[in-house]
Amino acid sequence: MKTSIYFIFLYFVVLIGVHAQGKPLDSAALENEPLFLTIEDAMKNPKKVYKLNLSRRQLTKIPPELFQLRNLQELNISYNQIAELPKEIGLLTNLQRLDISVNQIGELPATISLLKNLNELLLDKNKLTALPESIKDLKKLTWLELAENSIPKKDWKKYQRMLPLCDVVFE
Repeated sequence: MKTSIYFIFLYFVVLIGVHAQGKPLDSAALENEPLFLTIEDAMKNPKKVYKLNLSRRQLTKIPPELFQLRNLQELNISYNQIAELPKEIGLLTNLQRLDISVNQIGELPATISLLKNLNELLLDKNKLTALPESIKDLKKLTWLELAENSIPKKDWKKYQRMLPLCDVVFE
């Protein structure tokens, strides 16, 4: 019950927040945006942050300030020791590319489904045993990497059916 109320609350926060943030950039415009390499630099002007790379920083959790970056469209937090992807990830509705590969993530929150602009999701080399049912709501997803997780081979076809327009890579 508590989780359901939180999810509903988060959904309304996202709906309200969508009006306060810009639309996703096309790939050419996004390519020209600067890449931020620290959360400190990003927080100096959060509205100008479209790309953030926090890979290889020995992070054990995602810095909470990151969820204030409402225009963020590319996030790389690979090669860390992050064990949990917080529910607040759903606040980053403009994300187009999310790389959380090579971490310790055991499950994804249902709020991953709020990332309606997500094209690429890199989850390889984590500790996933399943994906949330809500993953099917990612209609723009075209690339999903799941190699070197603990997802049973018998479930692979199920995820491919859930995401018919997406290349799902298991190996």
